Amino acid sequence: MTIFSWRNEAIKEQMPGADDETVAILLAVNCLSTQLSREIEFDDKEQELESLRYKVVAAKQEQSKIEDSL
Repeated sequence: MTIFSWRNEAIKEQMPGADDETVAILLAVNCLSTQLSREIEFDDKEQELESLRYKVVAAKQEQSKIEDSL
């Protein structure tokens, strides 16, 4: 059973009177919501990575200054 057929069955159980078009719309909304959540998570990880890169560059510059003064 695919994830779509599982979700389809779950929607039909919760909304037994729903027609196929309504089920399709709900599945599409669920899919878009999942994709948006993944994109938000990815953006958060990108921002975290950028922050870590900045910290590494700053630490290397500071280390270079210390080594140059020795």
